Amino acid sequence: MFEEVLNDLKKLSLKGPIKAVGQGSNAIGKTLQSELNIGHSTTSRNQYKGFVISSTSSKSNRTNLFAKVPDWQKSEIKSSKEMLDLYGVEDPRGKYMKKLFCSVNSLEPNNFGLIFVVDKFSKVLQEKYFVKQQKKSIAIWSTEQLFQKLIKLDKTIVISANLFKKKDGNYFHFRFAEFMLQPSIEKFFELLDYGAITMDHLISVEKGKNVRDQGPIFKISKNSKKDLFYDYQKFDLMH
Repeated sequence: MFEEVLNDLKKLSLKGPIKAVGQGSNAIGKTLQSELNIGHSTTSRNQYKGFVISSTSSKSNRTNLFAKVPDWQKSEIKSSKEMLDLYGVEDPRGKYMKKLFCSVNSLEPNNFGLIFVVDKFSKVLQEKYFVKQQKKSIAIWSTEQLFQKLIKLDKTIVISANLFKKKDGNYFHFRFAEFMLQPSIEKFFELLDYGAITMDHLISVEKGKNVRDQGPIFKISKNSKKDLFYDYQKFDLMH
């Protein structure tokens, strides 16, 4: 099946730039779905011949891994709403009453004072609030939580596309394919500790509405994906 899928993707790449289906950030995914005859789903990731398949722009420096809220029962903070209340800020543009949009890593506190503390040996991830040289633990992710998300990345393909802007719209040339199998929880924690894996908070509330949390989204730097998996291969689809 591996060779069959690779051959399919090489045929796709040989078509050259393909006119985008739709507009906006989802256009690249919709174009890939259309070309591979993958049915659209809002509840599950794209499946193609036994692989989870997705696409990204070649210019992107970070790739989404998964979204996972903390273990609220074990955390000092008990909900996304409480996180927003404590660390969110008012939106000067007025779109949101309050928002918390930021990236968190283990190397240094961000502008909100939030930082990761990684225990590679017990495999526990904590988010802490760093203020006046003291770190206060606010959220915890357990090994089991993260492993259950990580294992779903087994048999994953990420296709990188080059964007071409023409008079009649955007075109995508699907050029590179990364085949990723057997993710490692040990390597996941190492990459967190090195700052190669980060997390984005995307929490907000609009007037008269409930708090909306689109994350937390764990992301990995483009050059570190090969280090997360026991079996990683990247192909230039034009060769």
